[in-house]
Amino acid sequence: EMNIVPNTKLIALASETFNYTTIDKAKAKSVKFATERFPDTLGKKMKAGLPPKIGSFQVFVNGYKDADHWVRRFQDEPPPEPVREHFQHLFEKLVCLDYIIRNTDRGNDNWLIKYDKYKADTPEECIYVAAIDNGLAFPFKHPDEWRAYPYYWAWLPYASQPFSEKTKELLLH
Repeated sequence: EMNIVPNTKLIALASETFNYTTIDKAKAKSVKFATERFPDTLGKKMKAGLPPKIGSFQVFVNGYKDADHWVRRFQDEPPPEPVREHFQHLFEKLVCLDYIIRNTDRGNDNWLIKYDKYKADTPEECIYVAAIDNGLAFPFKHPDEWRAYPYYWAWLPYASQPFSEKTKELLLH
């Protein structure tokens, strides 16, 4: 299992701050006016408001910081080798996830790292990665604009390493 995406559910919400068509906005305004004006007749039969939109709702993960924070810190204060190796494996899982879901927006602010070098005895217990904001994954059409470098992590030193045997085993078997 990848275990790098926090628990996420699909939900339906409506809000005036969402992007709606002019027709949806006008319809909602008209229905609101009619139900307020005639609450005893239309108000009982018409559903007022904007139509709900389907979106994802992701659990907030505590103790994580954006990847940029830890990547910069690791340049000055490298973690111990076993932790670095485990982090490399987690990074490789993130790379594979983005490729599989065709995520076109993985900046260093869209993945998080939790690191506590004093907390655990094993690398697996002191460093974690969370892939958040996968909103541009699974596109149903090609983006309108060409995105030359959608994977910002591609420029990180971790991306220049070949996949570890552990990652190959995870994905190929």
